[in-house]
Amino acid sequence: MGWRGFWIPSSVQPAIEIQRVRFEGTLDFDENSTLIQTFWDPDSPRYTGEPSDELDARWKSLYRVDGIDLRGVEAQTIRGKTFEKPGGWSIVSLDVFHQIHCLNMVRQALRPDYYTRHDPEPAYTIHINHCLDHLRQAVMCHSDVTPLPVLWAEKEDRPLNDFQVEHTCRNFWKVREWALERDAHRHPYNDRHPG
Repeated sequence: MGWRGFWIPSSVQPAIEIQRVRFEGTLDFDENSTLIQTFWDPDSPRYTGEPSDELDARWKSLYRVDGIDLRGVEAQTIRGKTFEKPGGWSIVSLDVFHQIHCLNMVRQALRPDYYTRHDPEPAYTIHINHCLDHLRQAVMCHSDVTPLPVLWAEKEDRPLNDFQVEHTCRNFWKVREWALERDAHRHPYNDRHPG
């Protein structure tokens, strides 16, 4: 068992590095009182904006881990609870990658003029609804209590939250690196039910 009774493979422990991260993309008003999104770091990668191949590639690079292989001690607590491949490899997914996949699905659903639906109806709507509800549960589960300062927007004469504050986070890139080292595609298998 992992942290407070939750299962976490022991080998991922070194990858769970806590760090302070200043969030990007606060809301503001320009000189014409139009709502805009501003970024404090001009060099940080953008995950919003007009659809493009570059933006899509950036999103896909975040969650390109479809599954990870665990074996031996790493798989001890999940053996019998997940699909096992030949060679004793237990395959699992990490929810962080599923959540990013879901967020990307919702992002694409906002632009039906650009993106082709992955599934026919009603499966497409069911998939999007699943993603929305899964993300809701994840946000509630994590219950980030970082205080957001309230600033006064002079031009609009109203309060506005400052979203560009530091949060205490797990280092996503270290978790991603850990998962990529265990990418399930390293040990190919026929993904049909063995029965």
